[in-house]
Amino acid sequence: MLKRTIGVLFSLLFGLLLPEGWAQEEVIGRIQRIADISSAKPVLIDEETDRVQIQREEWINARPKIDLFRRELMQVKKNIRADLRIRLPDQKGNIFLVPNSPDTLHMIKEEGIYRITETPEKLGGFKLLVVKGSLVFDWLYGKLRVDAVGVSIDISGTSAAIVVDDSGDQGIVFLEQGTISFPEFPNIQVNSMEAFLLRRGLPPTKFDLGAQQAQQLQDFVQYNVKDVWSRFRPWWQKPKFYIPALAITVGGGIILLSGDGGGNGPASGSVIIDIPQ
Repeated sequence: MLKRTIGVLFSLLFGLLLPEGWAQEEVIGRIQRIADISSAKPVLIDEETDRVQIQREEWINARPKIDLFRRELMQVKKNIRADLRIRLPDQKGNIFLVPNSPDTLHMIKEEGIYRITETPEKLGGFKLLVVKGSLVFDWLYGKLRVDAVGVSIDISGTSAAIVVDDSGDQGIVFLEQGTISFPEFPNIQVNSMEAFLLRRGLPPTKFDLGAQQAQQLQDFVQYNVKDVWSRFRPWWQKPKFYIPALAITVGGGIILLSGDGGGNGPASGSVIIDIPQ
């Protein structure tokens, strides 16, 4: 009873402190969990942190279980994973905000930037804009519109990853399983275990993945959807897994989609995917 009363008071106070218009906004979702994955053993962040920030009238530090609204900009620092949980009447799923930040590569991603925006009325819900950084989706149902490098992507019942480089003009989308489509390019069909190059002002272009490259991308999705968070389970519930590293060359730079090895330290055996200019 006391906890419920405190929760109600906090919600009322939070509504009063929000900028005008926010208090009446529908809650889109919440940042459910935040983890530091800079070492082989991820560490949950259970308090307010400046490594995940939300812009309202000014930047505020985020914390686990903080609600998110339309028009908000999110910034996630390197070596951080943030679990954005969506539980709307017609949309349900998780979006993992995953900036890439390897110190040993030529292109270093310091942060990921994402914005919650309005979506066409016929879709309902909201649209997510990827300014830069990467995302992994464990989307259960309802259509989600994502905008990456000026290309609209519809996601429905899907495990997938999207990566946008620091310029915001190039990226990739990889479908592990489920359904994604490009509404402006309805003739493009995307099948499971396929990747498409995204370039601003151009149609998405399929590029062939070798078996090992496809496995690397699948491992990246699985690592961020399941394996990072499984590290926080009791030891008897943890699955055994091995996550190799994936490096993607984009426009002369390199993006690393990285994962830790089991309990034996960082993984090795990177695969380079050359993306055509």
